[in-house]
Amino acid sequence: MAKSRRSTRHHYIPKTVQRAFVIEGEKDRIWYSERCSRTGLFMAPEIRNIDSTFQEKNLYTVNYDSTPSDVIERAFYGPLDNHLGLIIPQIISALDDGALPVFSDESERSMRLVVVEMMKRTPNAFEGLELDSVVQRVLNEPPAQDFPEDVLQAFRRDLENPAYIEKFKREVFARGRIRPLKNVNKTLEEFSVRWGICKGKHSFVLSSRYCYMIGNGGPSGLANENVELWMPISPKYCMVLVRDAFGRVPKLCEVDSAMVRKFNLHSLRNSHAIASHSQKLIESIIGKSAVIR
Repeated sequence: MAKSRRSTRHHYIPKTVQRAFVIEGEKDRIWYSERCSRTGLFMAPEIRNIDSTFQEKNLYTVNYDSTPSDVIERAFYGPLDNHLGLIIPQIISALDDGALPVFSDESERSMRLVVVEMMKRTPNAFEGLELDSVVQRVLNEPPAQDFPEDVLQAFRRDLENPAYIEKFKREVFARGRIRPLKNVNKTLEEFSVRWGICKGKHSFVLSSRYCYMIGNGGPSGLANENVELWMPISPKYCMVLVRDAFGRVPKLCEVDSAMVRKFNLHSLRNSHAIASHSQKLIESIIGKSAVIR
């Protein structure tokens, strides 16, 4: 039997999510822009196939017995992406029909966990965590007494090799993404699912960070009692997690044009890639005319 080919193109925004944001009448094409690695500025938007958007080579690759493996992509994110591919179209269909998506307690808990996993899986998840300083500290420490000198020398040579360090960091981040955040999951039990709806011509963009904590005047952290977690599921609809112990927040809330614009600009500032179904919207947000090929 032929050995299955290891996947190396890992989508941190799954195609099952991106399909809700594709250009009207298209199956798999979307308006897309990334930051230029040299200037840090967003490049002119262009139409791209979702096979090539919101993805990074070997983002979740880990090593087993010194062999690169896509087990995290297949066994962890594969089922999550399949779940999103089933549930998101059903939610959008219900909202389009003017109905309220109804979840059992277990299903709502599952949706909260989905938000956590989507926040952890993006390249933005480990911003601010610098491993280079850890490596340097290891190089400066006195050698351990119980390791042979030749082993220590080989280890230090590895740590001085930039390619090895990049591989090491990727491994740490990939494994860290799938570790359960028990305290976060426990805190999210205080939150309830609500739905934000854009009216008229206004729309949400899709960004590389995908899920956002909105502080509402306070810090953007779960300790803030007023914090909300926003996760757009289509240009018109956004899942919002809120603390609402007394049921005062309506299940469906209209998001006005000013708030949508504010969310989109926040997404632009805090991500390295952005996409939309609308050429006009993405040009407006980025401030550059599209490239038509």
